[in-house]
Amino acid sequence: MEEGYKTILTAKEVLIVVKKSKFIGNVEYVKNKEEAVEFSTKIKEKYKDATHNVVAYIIKNGGIMYCTDDKEPHGTAGKPILEVLKKNNIFDVCVVVTRYFGGVLLGTGGLCFSYSSCCKEILKQATFARCCLCEILKLEFSYKNLNKIENIILAYNITKLEKKYNEYVYFLVVVEEKECLKFKNALMEGTNGEIKIISVKKEWERIKI
Repeated sequence: MEEGYKTILTAKEVLIVVKKSKFIGNVEYVKNKEEAVEFSTKIKEKYKDATHNVVAYIIKNGGIMYCTDDKEPHGTAGKPILEVLKKNNIFDVCVVVTRYFGGVLLGTGGLCFSYSSCCKEILKQATFARCCLCEILKLEFSYKNLNKIENIILAYNITKLEKKYNEYVYFLVVVEEKECLKFKNALMEGTNGEIKIISVKKEWERIKI
């Protein structure tokens, strides 16, 4: 079974300036073509007065790779972005690089450099994750075991999706499938069996690297 693959967890907008042209980079985690189109459309609308909005995305499921130069010379914009993503083995991401022309022509080499540099800067600022098959678990336990369970969750680097504090404590957590049995055993041992563990579903999720 496939162990998983690298993707984006969080990222922020970046800006670089090359010979007075502004290049604004945005990236988003996307699971399919539809989400990539939705994200790129949102960025294009945000920067609808820009000279170019160049899009590139790679989707793991189905092996989809797409890029557009958005009226830049062929092969000078989308392809350099795509190559950066491929070189870094990043999947399920959509990148949009927006350009505001600064009045100075960059030439084909300068364009390739600028668009790839903007994508590299995006990745420098990003937090990465490994997308892998996970199990979503619901944990129900008493308050006396809260600290023990918090420590176990921390030790296994488990992500909490939801938490509720009522008569009992309820956590919804995502656990990498290959670690799930060990995690469940640790919870049972740490609480002397005083915990209810319910398997909700299995799905591909992002785990912070």
